[in-house]
Amino acid sequence: MQVDVAVIGAGIAGTMIARELSKYRLRIAVLEREAEVGLGCTKASNSVIHSTAGAKGSRTARLATESNLLFEPL
Repeated sequence: MQVDVAVIGAGIAGTMIARELSKYRLRIAVLEREAEVGLGCTKASNSVIHSTAGAKGSRTARLATESNLLFEPL
């Protein structure tokens, strides 16, 4: 099978990259070494986007807040 883009890893980043690329006329393959998609994803996460993460005014706090706003439309 020929593809235009091969995304290596079906974790959070890999699946989101594939999702964004799917908006274009591309043949995309997602390659994952584990038995399931997302099997090793973000083990330290409790699946909550904390808008209060990081010190006030820090880059972490800004990115956490922006991420939180993007979650619902996703």
